Amino acid sequence: MSEIKYSKLCSSANLITGSVTRVYCAEDHLLIATSTFGNEYYRRFFFKDICMINVCRNVLGMVCSIVAICVFVLFSLLAALSYSFSVETAWVLIVVALISLGYLSLRLWRGPTANAVITTQNSREPVVISNYFKQSVEVVGRINRVIVQQQPQIPLEEILLGLEGS
Repeated sequence: MSEIKYSKLCSSANLITGSVTRVYCAEDHLLIATSTFGNEYYRRFFFKDICMINVCRNVLGMVCSIVAICVFVLFSLLAALSYSFSVETAWVLIVVALISLGYLSLRLWRGPTANAVITTQNSREPVVISNYFKQSVEVVGRINRVIVQQQPQIPLEEILLGLEGS
């Protein structure tokens, strides 16, 4: 049996769930490996079976940004109010506020978050390609070029006949 060569397309980590997802591309299939607390899960999608990869924005990034804004405002106000009573407490609150501001800046710089769904002839499966929309679209573009090379082209006549029959 010959060795399968994979090229890594991207990886993403989710600190909340403790999972890391890596996306690999082989000659004839896409491999998505997810590690969660020491357990590894693999999902293989053959290019000839993939009908569609759908990437859409989700609200997770916006919710996290709103929480970071609230934490920043709350701890900044608490620091301002407690400064006259205890300087040490005020500095701790300022540090927490600055950390939340840094997180918010990073979140805004990375852009909106995303969900992806791979549709094959038999199933429709949600997958993690990347946590961020822009990177997901770039990876799907690279996957798309490979799929176009791997899948046989359907003649236009067959598409038109399929439309007439429905």
